[in-house]
Amino acid sequence: MARHKPKARHWNKNKQKVPGNIPVNSTIKTTSEWNTNAGWTQATTTSNHHYAHQPLMKVTPICKPENRGRYGPKESRERLESQGYHPLVTNMTKEEVEASYEEKRKKSLYKPDFSDYVGMGKEQGFQGQYTSDMNLLVKSSDSSFESQHEASELTKEVFDGTHPQGLLIAEQLASLGIKHLEKLALARPQEWDALSKGMAIWDFTTNKFHNEPSGHVFLCLFPKISQGTFIKSPAHQESRKHEKRIRKEIIDLINWIHSKCGPTERPAWHPDEKLLQAEGLSPEVLRCLNRGTKPPQVVINMARSIPDVSNLEGMMRDYVDQPEHLDYRMSKPVALKHMFGLLTNIFNRRTNIRVLHFQKTPLLDRRVLACVLRACPHVTTLGIYQCPLIHFGDIICLLDLIHEVNLKRSSQSLPLVEALDFYPLYQAGMPFKVPAAGKLTRAEKQRGMEPAARETHGYGITWTHMDLEVVQRGVFGILLKTVLKARKMGIRLLMDKDAAFMKYLSNIPLLPGIIFQFLDGLYRYLDLKETGSEDHTTMRRAKYDMILAVRTGLESPYRNTLDPSYDDTGRVTSLFCRSCGYKMLDIFFCPQWVRNRQDPQDCAGCTLQGLLDRQSDHQKHHDINLMGPFLEKDWDPKGFNV
Repeated sequence: MARHKPKARHWNKNKQKVPGNIPVNSTIKTTSEWNTNAGWTQATTTSNHHYAHQPLMKVTPICKPENRGRYGPKESRERLESQGYHPLVTNMTKEEVEASYEEKRKKSLYKPDFSDYVGMGKEQGFQGQYTSDMNLLVKSSDSSFESQHEASELTKEVFDGTHPQGLLIAEQLASLGIKHLEKLALARPQEWDALSKGMAIWDFTTNKFHNEPSGHVFLCLFPKISQGTFIKSPAHQESRKHEKRIRKEIIDLINWIHSKCGPTERPAWHPDEKLLQAEGLSPEVLRCLNRGTKPPQVVINMARSIPDVSNLEGMMRDYVDQPEHLDYRMSKPVALKHMFGLLTNIFNRRTNIRVLHFQKTPLLDRRVLACVLRACPHVTTLGIYQCPLIHFGDIICLLDLIHEVNLKRSSQSLPLVEALDFYPLYQAGMPFKVPAAGKLTRAEKQRGMEPAARETHGYGITWTHMDLEVVQRGVFGILLKTVLKARKMGIRLLMDKDAAFMKYLSNIPLLPGIIFQFLDGLYRYLDLKETGSEDHTTMRRAKYDMILAVRTGLESPYRNTLDPSYDDTGRVTSLFCRSCGYKMLDIFFCPQWVRNRQDPQDCAGCTLQGLLDRQSDHQKHHDINLMGPFLEKDWDPKGFNV
């Protein structure tokens, strides 16, 4: 059938444009399914998406037809104060959001001295935690198990996880996110104890199930326990044996390196020693690199930096082991062993699992998660909570992974992954006060430590300080992609106002309220577009509120005082990102890069993802490399685009 040409339209200087995209009334043909949703496009096949749209929200008029005057920061604030946030963002008012931010800010400022921290044995101030660690591992035999309200026999029978109705309740409750399970465990511990019998709860610290596994829910938990509890706990007997065996192997390796190479005159991190190593390796070091267990050079350098190895066991007990009242820190070899225990049990239950949650799981990164999700064909709900190797930027990778898995499942008539609950690791910084980076102690100066190595602050998303221009624009760029991908795929939980990811976004220490302001403008714009609204002024004002949120604190105030009712938003241009392949508003690119380069470049979102991937705090690169030999050798860390 012949394709009819669209009718010609009269020229309109104020014609509506999708943010950073082609005009709505353009005759340009595109295969993108994203082009009418918001400010970016990507060529995709239209036959690959079979997901239901979320129900449209009732659109509240932003302003009366006769009120079409100036609309700047003041008018934007007044509109927000009078009408509140979009109902999908939060139920709080602007004042309540700012008060919540101020409360968290004050808590984050309190850091005890190191001696007080060691004495108290607990973290102080705002830590950005989402769940408590031991609430889901209660037992009916615990002395503190007595409930304030005794459960009736009928209630106990309904919540009995060994019966079909208990299995169904457990699955339905777990599919709402791990927070709902924790609330039940806190409010009704007896009911939770009965319900948990219909789940498979894996304790990563003991490398075994908490109870006899059952049902379609798999929870992997890493409960926080003290070093003293770890030493005395009967449940951790096997872990203690493994820790002792690993420690002996480490001591033997250090002694072997010293016997072959001898100690260095200065520590490996001293500038003079670095210069000496740059000139070439000694014959002794070369022999160590090619004999025995073939330890890497960094291990050889660090081992040779130890001046006296006569009492290594005592030194490790004094400086490596935590005091008994502080948290137990699992060694990497033990974590690797327990990770394979976890993966083995997930594989054994792969056809039964429908709800899968990981909480604080060591060594779990997006590569391992991809292997797990592809191997479990019936998982419909996935939860990731505070896992050390999965950062904020990985949300794009997770959505792309789910998209890929769902495409394969749809061709095999398998259930799709329909829900994602996500709370990245929150970087709250050191739990105690430390000297400023420029004020090194005498011992640190003698060891040749550089001030740059004393990075002790946390910034929510990142551990180290990064350029605010990149971080703020990158956060909003990632958030824009997340909202649009999740909406198009019909993913539940992720952007729900009471779910984990929105809680994380509210904890990020950006200027108070700007994330909610951005989402408010974005949701208003999407609602207007999906209902086919022709109120161009209202659309531009919603778009202006998004632009204002991204620019706040980054650009001069006068840049944010122009009136979008006269199509000032049209001055915002669109740029193509060579990394993710989307065309976005220039506010999602760093201005200095836009001015200095004319060729295609990375958006701030992709740049932030790369920076987060390269973070090296807490031995992250070492942890990632531990799992490397067991995964694909040709893995591309930038291969997160579908």
